[in-house]
Amino acid sequence: MKSLKKLAAALFVCGIFQTAVFALDGGALLANDSTFKTNKDQKYYLNQKDVFTAWVKVPFADSTENYFISEALYKFEYNQNIKQMFNYVDLNLCKVNYVLHFDEDQLKLEGGRFYTSALSPIVYSQNADGIKASYKNKLLTASAFMGYTGLLNGNIVKMVNAFDYTLLDTKKVYSLQDKYFVTIDGVTFGNLFYNQSIGIQFTGAFRLNEVANTKMYATLLMKGPLTSNLIYNLDATAELSKYGNHEFNFSMLGRLVLGYYFNKGSVTANVIYASEKFNAVTSHCALDCASEPEYNNLFKAGLSGTYKPLDNLMFSAGADIAMDVKKFYEMKGFQYNVAAKYQVLSDVELGLKWNQYFDFNKSEVNFNSISAVVKIAF
Repeated sequence: MKSLKKLAAALFVCGIFQTAVFALDGGALLANDSTFKTNKDQKYYLNQKDVFTAWVKVPFADSTENYFISEALYKFEYNQNIKQMFNYVDLNLCKVNYVLHFDEDQLKLEGGRFYTSALSPIVYSQNADGIKASYKNKLLTASAFMGYTGLLNGNIVKMVNAFDYTLLDTKKVYSLQDKYFVTIDGVTFGNLFYNQSIGIQFTGAFRLNEVANTKMYATLLMKGPLTSNLIYNLDATAELSKYGNHEFNFSMLGRLVLGYYFNKGSVTANVIYASEKFNAVTSHCALDCASEPEYNNLFKAGLSGTYKPLDNLMFSAGADIAMDVKKFYEMKGFQYNVAAKYQVLSDVELGLKWNQYFDFNKSEVNFNSISAVVKIAF
C-alpha cells in the first residue's frame, strides 16, 4: 500500500512538472545597431550597440491573464570617439500579473520589476521595482503605482539625475541608479462623450538620499477621434520641484499630437513645449543632436509620416524645428530623418536610418548620423 501511495505521489508530481514545462513560453532577440555619427569636430565615428535579450513566461492554470514573466539582457557597446567598450547586464522585467473579474469590472495586480508610463510619457516612462493596481469598468480606469528606482541598472534605465549624483559609473556592468520613491495615481474616463477620453494623474518622485530632490507633477489628458481617420492627443503637465533647501520651482510641459491614418500609412503633426525649469523623472532625448538634450527650455514642432507599400516594408520620415524658450523663442535648430524597415523573414528585420541636425544659434553643433539595424528573433 505504501509503495502504491509513493507511486501515485510521484506520478502526481511528474504530472504537475510536465504541465508547467509544456506551459512555458519563451524566446530571445538579438539586435545590432551600427551607427556612424559626427563628433564636435564634424568627423564620423562608429557607435555600435549589440543587445541580446531572453525572456520566459509561465502562465498560471493555463490562463492568458495570470502569469509570471521575466526578461534579461546583455548589452555591448563600442564608442570609437572615445575608444572605449562597455558591457552591461540587466534583469529588465520580472513580474507577476494577476487579473480578477467581477461581472463587467476588472482588477489587475502587478508586482515585481516592470515598465510603467505616466499619462505624459516624457514625465515618466521606465522600469522600476514596485506594485501596481488597476481597476477598470465601463466608465473609467483607475490605477495606483508605487515603485523604487535604487536597484535599477543606471546604465540601462536612464533618469534625469540630480547634479550631485556621482555614483553612476558607465564602466561598471551593473551600476545602481539613484534612489527615488515613485508614485503614480490617476483616473481616466474613457469614451466620456463622442468617444473622447479625459484623464487626470498625479506623479511624484521623492529622492531617498542625503540631499532631497522632490518632483511632483499634475497631468491633464484629453484624447480621441475628431473624425474616423483623425485622432488627437493633448496633455498638459504642471510641475513643482525642489532640490535640497532651495525653494520650489514651478514649470510646465505641454504636448499636442494629431495623427491621420489611411490604408497604407499615416501623417502625424506634433507640438511640444517644455518651460525653462522643467525637470522630468525619466531621461528622454529631445533632439537628435550630439548633446542629446532633455526636454527643457524648448519648443518643438514637427511633421512625420509612414508609408507601407508592402506588408513587410515600411518607409518613414520626419522633420522638426526647435526654438529656445528662454531666448524669446529664438530659432534653435532644424532636424530631419528618413528611415526604412524591411521584414526579411518573420524573425529577421533590417532597418536603415539617416538623421541630420542643423544648429542655428550656436548652442549645439551640426550633427549627422546613419544607422543600420539588424534584429533576429529566436
